[in-house]
Amino acid sequence: MTYYPCSPIEIRDGTYERLLAITGLKSVAKTYTKPIKEYNLPLAVVYNAGERTSPMGDANAGQPKFDHRLSLIIDIIAADTSDLNVDADIVTFVEAVKMTLLSDTSWLELFEAVEHVDVSYSYPKDGEDYIAQGQIEFELFFRSMWPPLTPNDFREATVKTKVNKSLHDNPVYTEIFLPKS
Repeated sequence: MTYYPCSPIEIRDGTYERLLAITGLKSVAKTYTKPIKEYNLPLAVVYNAGERTSPMGDANAGQPKFDHRLSLIIDIIAADTSDLNVDADIVTFVEAVKMTLLSDTSWLELFEAVEHVDVSYSYPKDGEDYIAQGQIEFELFFRSMWPPLTPNDFREATVKTKVNKSLHDNPVYTEIFLPKS
């Protein structure tokens, strides 16, 4: 298989690397590690939440080729003793993530397009502290091709045309050169 430009795991890992540079995040993870400890907050977690694949062009013609829409999610979790502070923190971190990723051309080169960005917030109360979670969902577009495992030796041919003036009825003939195996 050949992904253009990168596979879903490479996109997730590339996103993780860029999130490490955001000031104020105490930890960044590629998957949820349970339980979440307060000393790790604010925390960012990046993961692939799903992928929708559809055939590119005619599904029955040639090798399988697909358009992919990857749901890449970044959860940010923060805590504070004040609901106003935790609200400001979580919104600030969400905006920092969007600014970091969407202005990074090397991140944008990991796939072909950003099709959607959805942001949501939740504020569950946990004892003495207020916990906030901001979730950013990127829908990313890229393609893949799945060439056959056994190559077809007759996929290419060179056609050469020459004029033969000694033939009266058909002055043109064609030679076909097949690739050598």
